[in-house]
Amino acid sequence: FLDGLAHVDAARLPEARACFEQSLRWLPGRPSTLTNLAATHIRLGQPAAALPLLQQVIAAEPGNAEAWCQQGVALGDLERRDEALQSLQRAINLAPEHTPGHALSRYHRGITLNVLRRHEAALADFAWLVQQQPDRAEAWFRHGQTLQALGRHAEALPAYERALALDDTLAQAWSNLGGIHKLAGRLDAA
Repeated sequence: FLDGLAHVDAARLPEARACFEQSLRWLPGRPSTLTNLAATHIRLGQPAAALPLLQQVIAAEPGNAEAWCQQGVALGDLERRDEALQSLQRAINLAPEHTPGHALSRYHRGITLNVLRRHEAALADFAWLVQQQPDRAEAWFRHGQTLQALGRHAEALPAYERALALDDTLAQAWSNLGGIHKLAGRLDAA
């Protein structure tokens, strides 16, 4: 199990999956192992493989916020967005507000709401995230993206600038920032 976590941290996902699977041979049904294996499947682009593992965890531990969050992510990846929102809301309700699990659930709920074009609702999640995690570039990028989707370009501009100040490798943030400058007639900046 610990080797699997180390592989996840090093982004060696196939190795992590193998370690978690081996761990389950020794301790079948262990919720933390099942949850980590499911999260690894999701990161490997295999959300369908994650769902039965997460359903097993949720059946054993209905109050497991991490399992509900990962189920929401997997369902979102499978384009089952209404179900994803239900799972993510359950995770948000279960996880204490100032925990990484709560933030992760709100992040994914915001993404799902944006896909559903419910931008005002998504904005609430991303506004909360940038307040709680002001050094997280991805949160600022998503905040800017949501403001831009709402046509609030002047407000999106500083969000993108903040995201890029934190991580200048966010290509989509550069592109969106350029688009805002172009719309405002600032072609050199664009």
